[in-house]
Amino acid sequence: MKKKLKFKKILKNCGRWLIIVFLVAIIGFLGWKNLKSFYNYNESQKNKEALEEQILELRKKKAELQEKLRDVETEENLEEIARQELSLKKEGEEVFAVLSPEENNENLATDIEKESFWSKIKNFINNNLASLNPF
Repeated sequence: MKKKLKFKKILKNCGRWLIIVFLVAIIGFLGWKNLKSFYNYNESQKNKEALEEQILELRKKKAELQEKLRDVETEENLEEIARQELSLKKEGEEVFAVLSPEENNENLATDIEKESFWSKIKNFINNNLASLNPF
């Protein structure tokens, strides 16, 4: 009988310990999930703040671009841009290009390099034949 009582006591104690372990496991799991959700919430708040800053910057940039667009749309500005960037001129105007000595030398060197060997020979023959022509 004593053996049966000991066995029942052990079962009672095991049952209590199992319930305690199970409750601790559930509490630990819920605590871990709570911490994970808290971390995700903090990360999403940081992302939200960064995105709000980006929105503000993009709105400022949009306002600046709209202002530039309004400036460009005027007739005088269109003419100025056409003159500076597209090298256009009005009727009756004369345009002069002033080159620095370095730019001028570079342009001459590239023109000489662009002429092929055969075109150099052709030009040489034409120049010499024209001087020999008696008529």
